[in-house]
Parts: sequence; C-alpha cells; structure tokens
Amino acid sequence: MKREKTIEITGLEMAGFKLSVPDGLSELLNRHNGWSIGEECNEISEYERNVYVTNGKLVSELVFKPSNSRKTA
Repeated sequence: MKREKTIEITGLEMAGFKLSVPDGLSELLNRHNGWSIGEECNEISEYERNVYVTNGKLVSELVFKPSNSRKTA
C-alpha cells in the first residue's frame, strides 16, 4: 500500500530573503509527488548557485560546474 505524503509549506526563504508562499504551492507539490522523504535526491553539488536582486525581483541562478572526475577524453 502506497503511503500518501502530505506536507504544507508555511514559509520560504532563499539566501536570507523571506518570500511569500504562492497559493496552491503545497497542493501542487503534493499532487505531483514533488516531495522526497527518506529517499535519495539528486544533488546539485556540481552547480554554482548565485542569488541576486534584479529590477526588484529575486533571481536564483544555477551554473553547471562539472567536477574533474567527470571529464571525458
């Protein structure tokens, strides 16, 4: 029997900036299995993350930085 995971998002914070939770975000993620509890998750360790404000909007930028071990000949 598959166990349903229901989580409610009550707050968001990114790089020290507090953000409002959009209406329906919890329902969207719950409905489409957007949660991973006690399961393996893909890491983003090979990405450089930058957060900045542009024209009054908070922007999160991920830049792929492959590790040396993944270089191909």
